[in-house]
Amino acid sequence: EGVSKKRKWDEGFDFYMGRHYRSEEGKRYPYKERAVVNHISRVVDTIIPLLTDSRPVMQAQSRNPENTAFAKGCDSQLSYLWEVNNMDMKMAEALKVSNTKGTAFFKVHFDPFLSAGIGEVSIDLLDPKQLLISPECPASDLDDADYLFYRCNRDIYQLSVRYGIDFG
Repeated sequence: EGVSKKRKWDEGFDFYMGRHYRSEEGKRYPYKERAVVNHISRVVDTIIPLLTDSRPVMQAQSRNPENTAFAKGCDSQLSYLWEVNNMDMKMAEALKVSNTKGTAFFKVHFDPFLSAGIGEVSIDLLDPKQLLISPECPASDLDDADYLFYRCNRDIYQLSVRYGIDFG
């Protein structure tokens, strides 16, 4: 199941890039070139500006009237995090990924190395190809996955500071 998800993600992105036909074993032969009118990339590239024309409205609401001032503070914090994380650009990129691969993932985490070592909430767009999904997960719903891991490269210095390990 996990492999078929990734194969579909790759296939959707290949269509977007104009690679509609593949020969055996993924090799391309110059004498077998096929002219392709890539309607997919035009549609995706047209949809993204329409969807990102205006910013989404994020608003914190309090259930208790006594917490209204706190909710307003949360509103300004949400706007601040949107700006600091350059979410306008990340949202456009996420829409491109989701329209070509069928899904997009964000990782929201605290990064202690941002803001001159003070730390900051960071929002990163993840590459779906780098996800390790439990094989028992149905193709239709990732919420039912037993586990979902993301693999990425990390700086050894950051790992040693974060976990207190000397990699010598």
